[in-house]
Amino acid sequence: MNEKTPEIIEKALEQAGLRYSIPQPLIPAYCVEKPNGERFLASPWSLYPQTKQHTAGLFKYKELTSKFLLQEGFTSVITDFLTHEQLDDSEYMQTHAFPFVVKQNDGSGSVNVFMIHSETDLENCRKQVRDIAQLCIQPLVKRDEYRLFIWKGDITFIYKKGYIPGDVLGRTDEVMNEDFTPLLKNIPQYLQDFAQELYTKTSAEIIGADVFLESDINVEQVPLILELNHNPGLAVMYSHGYEVEIVDLLSKIYSST
Repeated sequence: MNEKTPEIIEKALEQAGLRYSIPQPLIPAYCVEKPNGERFLASPWSLYPQTKQHTAGLFKYKELTSKFLLQEGFTSVITDFLTHEQLDDSEYMQTHAFPFVVKQNDGSGSVNVFMIHSETDLENCRKQVRDIAQLCIQPLVKRDEYRLFIWKGDITFIYKKGYIPGDVLGRTDEVMNEDFTPLLKNIPQYLQDFAQELYTKTSAEIIGADVFLESDINVEQVPLILELNHNPGLAVMYSHGYEVEIVDLLSKIYSST
C-alpha cells in the first residue's frame, strides 16, 4: 500500500460530500454513507466499490488473465504457470531463453518480480521463491510500458512507467521519472477503441491496463498487454503533482457508486 493512498481517499470522499467513518484507526478502511443511506467500503486494497467479484477473480492471476485475453482476440504477453518442480528442473528451464521474468502469479505492486539474465540469477531466484505457491514465467519485453487508467471504457489518463533495478535478483520498482508527463486529454483514438473493447469483453468498470507499445504512442499500433489490474493505484500520479486531477477523478467515481 502506498502511504499516500489513504490521503487520496479522504480528500476524494470530502470533495464528493460523502460522510464516512473509520472504525479502526490503525486500519485505513472508510465506511462511507451515501445520501440515500446506502453504504460502501473504500480502502487501499479496495479503492473502487464498483469492482465486481468476477473481475477481481479474472485479474488476480496473471496466467489466467493472459489466457482469457488471448482467447478474446487481444495481444498479450505469453504467460505460463510455473511449478517449483519446473523451476528446479534445469532441462525444462533451458526451454526458456534468457532473459525472462519469473513472477508471483497472484502478485501485485512489482513485488516478487525477478528478471533472470543468467544461471546465477536463476539459482538466486530459486532460493527466494520457495514460499510462493503460485509462480509464472514471461519473456522479457524490451518496449516502452504504459499504464492506462480506464473507467467505464474511457481512458482518463496514461503515463509511461519507469523502473530501476532493485535487489540482487533484479526485482523492479516503479520510480519517479524526471520527465513524467501523463496524457490527460487528446488520447489517441486507437487506444480509446482498445479501452472500449477491454471494457466490453471484461465488463470491468475500472481497469489499470499495463501495455507495451513498440513505437511512438501517437502512431496507431496493437498494444501488447502485460497485465490488467482491478485495483489500480493512483499514488504515482498524485505524487507527481496531479493531486487535483486524481482527487477529482476518484471523487467522481465515488459519487457514481
